[in-house]
Amino acid sequence: MLFNGFSQNLSSTLSHVDLNWKLDKLNFKFQQAAYLKENEYLPSFSFSKKLQNPTNVDIILTNDLYQTVDKSLFSEKQLQLIQNSVILKQNVGFERKQAIAGFSIFPYRFNNGSVEILKSFGSKVPALRSLRAIFFTPLKDDGLCEKP
Repeated sequence: MLFNGFSQNLSSTLSHVDLNWKLDKLNFKFQQAAYLKENEYLPSFSFSKKLQNPTNVDIILTNDLYQTVDKSLFSEKQLQLIQNSVILKQNVGFERKQAIAGFSIFPYRFNNGSVEILKSFGSKVPALRSLRAIFFTPLKDDGLCEKP
């Protein structure tokens, strides 16, 4: 079989985000927050980045700054969702044939028994090396390529 391929390096991206939390009648909120049922309606932060080609991506938080908040402001179900580090999710999708990486941050963590919220952070999407899409072109018995 003949192998044809290409690869794409996703360049590093570093940006800084301030969430500017507000407490309103015992509800946490910040601009551009998403309130999902799966997160018991606690606000989470999402953003996206266009890609040249579909690929798997990852995200790293840098310069993250946290603030301790009163545990009693959360329901028991909400507290069960919070882990020892913020939860980062990523996926790749398409919009009008354009590959887009989507990132979601659940900005809460437990630290020494206290709940902390992520106040600000930088994000880095590391460059991916050696990611390759391979296309297979079958050969005929005489060694010539078949038409796809």
